[in-house]
Amino acid sequence: MIKRLRSRGLIPAAIVTVLLGAAAIAPSALASTSGGASLHIFLTTAYCGGAGITAVPTTVVYSTSGGTHVIATATASGCPSSPRYEFWLRVSTSSTWQLVQAYSTTATYDWNTTGAAVGTVYLGVHVKDATSPAAYDAVASTPVTVTAAPPSVCSGPGITAAPTSVNADPNPGGTHVIATATITTCTTTPRYEFWIRPASVSTWQLVQAYSALATYNWDSSGALPGVVYLGVHIKDANSTSSAGYDVVASTPVTVYASVCGVPTITPVPTTVVHSNTSGTHVIATAAATCTNSPLFEFWIRPASSSTWQLVQAYSAVATYNWNSTGAAIGTVYLGVHVKDVNSTSSAGYDNVASVGVPVT
Repeated sequence: MIKRLRSRGLIPAAIVTVLLGAAAIAPSALASTSGGASLHIFLTTAYCGGAGITAVPTTVVYSTSGGTHVIATATASGCPSSPRYEFWLRVSTSSTWQLVQAYSTTATYDWNTTGAAVGTVYLGVHVKDATSPAAYDAVASTPVTVTAAPPSVCSGPGITAAPTSVNADPNPGGTHVIATATITTCTTTPRYEFWIRPASVSTWQLVQAYSALATYNWDSSGALPGVVYLGVHIKDANSTSSAGYDVVASTPVTVYASVCGVPTITPVPTTVVHSNTSGTHVIATAAATCTNSPLFEFWIRPASSSTWQLVQAYSAVATYNWNSTGAAIGTVYLGVHVKDVNSTSSAGYDNVASVGVPVT
């Protein structure tokens, strides 16, 4: 065509040489309205002619956390200036592509596969020249296979308690028992969930939800005497167990009753003389061996009555001062109730004792 135009004298030889060397020029000769010949030449700029994309790795394992980073690398060919890259993603179960990285000079995209469903995921790229007015000049895509993960499980569970025994304590701020869970192996990372159950019941109570924390701090305040079990559920971070755990373990903690043994009570003096005006002061001293520390409550009863009278309420004071003034001739009994400071006795005391003081 160019040669025919030249032979007709419509294009100078110098221009013909340029045209023959430029593959991107599209000439068009149109007749002028004056009857002469005129030539309109449209120069079409060459943009990116090809695109490619690769992924590393091409296969990943399904994971709900800490997935694999797949690096997609794009290439462009035939671009007259500099290429731009736009990355897209599509799962094979959908026909819709999702834009994941807008146009830039960066030829790579880092895809974190966390949560990607088992199957095929396509990574795609749009390529265009920096001067191109088009949405893209060329496209390419590559598949990445997401395979099912092997069962994520933990094995070899254990749990220990320190201390392994405590004394019963009804008050806040009792003994703190530290339960520590252990695991021999997990596919990825373990998660721990702690439970508690007194031996007297069959139902476990959740006390600390799943977390990476392998310890639980149990305040034993209010625990009744007996055995209390501390338990743990352990599962892999990616476990799909329908039971909600992979393995379990438990350990007993013994709660001992906080009690006092049989007390003693000693009066000084051991006898008094009857007086209506200036009686004798009798000092009654109690003592007891207790799990923790004792509390004492003092009572008095003349032999002529079957009713005891409270004369000094519970306290750590182990003595009572009795003024015998007015006491009738006979025997007066001084008694003591003793209980451990952490006693849970329903009787209100752990043990009792009394002693008779003759009034002559």
